[in-house]
Amino acid sequence: MSLPPFIPDWHDLRPFVAESWLIITAIAVLLVPFFVRKPNTAAGTVTLVGLVAALVSLLLIQPIDESSTGRFAPMLATDGVALFWKALLLLFTVGVVLLWFTASRHHQHQGDVHNPDTEIFAAAAAKFELMLNFLRFCRARQHR
Repeated sequence: MSLPPFIPDWHDLRPFVAESWLIITAIAVLLVPFFVRKPNTAAGTVTLVGLVAALVSLLLIQPIDESSTGRFAPMLATDGVALFWKALLLLFTVGVVLLWFTASRHHQHQGDVHNPDTEIFAAAAAKFELMLNFLRFCRARQHR
């Protein structure tokens, strides 16, 4: 007897809205050099747009744990503190990308080998947000 595959609905995916944007951004940054003439600026712009989209969706949707009945409830603790740290991390990463734009504008030639810094920014932000969720889960389990 086999179980049907689990397809999550909005209620299950709501706590991962910012991480979803960051994963989409990392994939888009990897694909940008195949479609544009100046990949460095375009990849940085895609990274910045993806980070801002993740921040805006996080602040608008505010995935705070309203009920612990979802599929990921035992593995994920979302509350106001997690929302604050995720927003702070995204703001910090947006600042790093803006600093990258100002520092590399005059020192980087378009058409050089693709700069992996922008991919690292988006992937690191997603990794840190997932790590933050895990740490919040561990702390919530200790207090039970």
